[in-house]
Amino acid sequence: MINYLMLVVGALIGMMPSEWVLKRFFLERDLNYVRSDGVSPADMVYNVKSPPFAFMILMDAFKGVLVVLLAQWIDGWTMLPWLSLFSAALAHNFNLIKGLRNGIGIMLILGGISVLSPIIVGVYVLFLFVFNFIFKDYETMLVLSTFAIPASAIFIFDTLYQIVIGLMILIMTVTYSTAHNRAMAQRLFKKEYIKNNPFYKIKE
Repeated sequence: MINYLMLVVGALIGMMPSEWVLKRFFLERDLNYVRSDGVSPADMVYNVKSPPFAFMILMDAFKGVLVVLLAQWIDGWTMLPWLSLFSAALAHNFNLIKGLRNGIGIMLILGGISVLSPIIVGVYVLFLFVFNFIFKDYETMLVLSTFAIPASAIFIFDTLYQIVIGLMILIMTVTYSTAHNRAMAQRLFKKEYIKNNPFYKIKE
């Protein structure tokens, strides 16, 4: 029973908007700019030195680490930490609170995996360089680099569940990216991106 409860806890942690914590330290106008419907992965890379962006990334990674550490502390199923991380990433992406406006969840996934198997993070970085040369697109590069999770199984023993859950994470990120892009296109068409966006100036 406690194993299933951990999956729910992981989902709740993944679903929690980082803004709820960060708004205590940054102005609301700065946090309005850190929105996936107005900020692309390229913007994240270019603005990573900006405190709101940097702390948003750290918060997501911390969520992944927290979920995995809690699952390991429970010491339930062998694959409970992996399933809990998947639950958190799934809830982070298809968020009941923020909808399709909460990012791809890459940092949350990598934060958890850095505890479970640091070598996968290294393989992920390698995939980033490879896909960067192929696609020249940050979002495609980030999403497809989740191939590193099942692909790195060759370095780890007894990894059938890691391969399965890695493929689940890969399918989830690709599905989310497609759904998010379609939703963002609709928001752009309806000009919803100008709402509560202090960086957008309406031409008079």
